[in-house]
Amino acid sequence: MVVEICLVFKLKKRIVLPIVYGLLIVVPAVMFFTQIRTMLTIKKAGDGLYTMRNIECTDTQGMLDSGAASVNDLLNWIFNRHLYGIRPQIEVEKYGCAAFSAVTPDGDHLFGRNFDYPETDTVLLYSHPEDCYESIGVADLGIFGVGQNYPVSPDSPIGKLLMTVTPYAIVDGMNEKGVGAGILELATEEIHQDNGKPDLLIFCAVRAVLDKCASVDEALKLLSSYDMHSDLGVTYHLFITDKTGRYVVVEWLDGEMVTVEHPCCTNSVIAPGKHYGEGAPDERLQTIEQSLDKGNVTEKDAMTILGKVRNDTMTEWSCVYNLDDFTVDICLDGDYSKVYTFSADDLRK
Repeated sequence: MVVEICLVFKLKKRIVLPIVYGLLIVVPAVMFFTQIRTMLTIKKAGDGLYTMRNIECTDTQGMLDSGAASVNDLLNWIFNRHLYGIRPQIEVEKYGCAAFSAVTPDGDHLFGRNFDYPETDTVLLYSHPEDCYESIGVADLGIFGVGQNYPVSPDSPIGKLLMTVTPYAIVDGMNEKGVGAGILELATEEIHQDNGKPDLLIFCAVRAVLDKCASVDEALKLLSSYDMHSDLGVTYHLFITDKTGRYVVVEWLDGEMVTVEHPCCTNSVIAPGKHYGEGAPDERLQTIEQSLDKGNVTEKDAMTILGKVRNDTMTEWSCVYNLDDFTVDICLDGDYSKVYTFSADDLRK
């Protein structure tokens, strides 16, 4: 009898333990199947620069319907929706920036953008969620605690897993319809509209515009359908342009959405009136305006303009998007001797 019991135990152990070990592998693989597919597309393109193809990892409509009115609300929704509640410690810092629209001698429309933020790593990503336009955007990995000077290495499995949710954190980009958009800080008080419309955190705006809008007009219609909210003690404005040559700066002042047709902006209010110049006014805006007044510019000229208005200590990237041929040039950390160029085809692979 004792021998029989021992044999049964050994037999069950041989059967049960492999099943348990198998489940430990299979269950996470099933849970994170889409994320794993996206993680496999991540490539290191240069020192501090990664590329990624977003495979069905973005629920733009869900983001718009989430009602997030603060950074914490948005992060909770992202991690509950995509990472089953896994939530790293995250600290989002304030940032500067510059943006402009220009036309090349050949008639192509350019969107130039500096992103000023403490040095970390950067991801350039291609997205094409269901029922959305194709887009190319850039996100700072430090926002999710990933990168140099941050707790998580971008080359580690957890770093790559967190990278799969960076499409929600893009701060500039363009889509296949030739729409470019970027978010820039204003050092003025937070905006919290209360007009009875659905709530939208302004950090979601670039993702929403690129996924849903085929023109500046469509972007303005989308933005005006929400009560906009900011966070972190400041507010922001948006620069939006398209390949028809149209451009606007969108601001939220005294509870109202205000649009101004101006070819560039930095970190001060553009709208005429009592708030004009509020934020962080400096000579950068005038430098861009004077450069654009000289006429058409090439991609190289556009990058030179971005170099003139860079922050010497914290311009993390400078991008020149060609809205007509769906390509982007990017320089990192103020090093304009090294220009990385990507097309949508490069990033779809």
